[in-house]
Amino acid sequence: MPVFLVVSICLTMFSLALAVRASSRRRIIAWAVFGFLAAPVLIAGIGGMVLASGGLAWRSCVKLPCALAYVAGILILTAQAGAFLWKLIEGWKPAARGAGRFAILAVTAILLLAVGWYGLLFGAIWAGGDREAVVKGERMVMEYAWMDQDYYAYHSPLTRGSERLYGSWELNKEDFGEAEP
Repeated sequence: MPVFLVVSICLTMFSLALAVRASSRRRIIAWAVFGFLAAPVLIAGIGGMVLASGGLAWRSCVKLPCALAYVAGILILTAQAGAFLWKLIEGWKPAARGAGRFAILAVTAILLLAVGWYGLLFGAIWAGGDREAVVKGERMVMEYAWMDQDYYAYHSPLTRGSERLYGSWELNKEDFGEAEP
């Protein structure tokens, strides 16, 4: 099992524990966070492994919403941790409480910015971008790679083949055209 999937499952289980233990006021937010984290793990993680066993992979129209939901869940979980620490220092002396709250606010803001920025960046890289193309008379999915395009078998609007059939360096201009009727 990939390390990322193990970490994602652990974080999702932590959010489930928070949702189960949440008070009535915070229960809706806690269950929403669990949903934001669980749906991508189930769809992209577990579903991706099931698809891979059949020689398929998700297309970017499935992977991008999963990445965005997961980043949103982590951002909300980070904000909840900051709010928990904020309430935790209620009993401190006023001067220490002010310094503690400033530190909590600064660290939470930095974490939210970093997690948001890098989460969205890596989520977009992971999701990639694809479009349908016709190569050698066949309908395929062209996925943008680093400085190239890779071509995969088209299976449905949500899935593509997992094995790369062509790279753009392997094709000539004559290979592109219209699909057969």
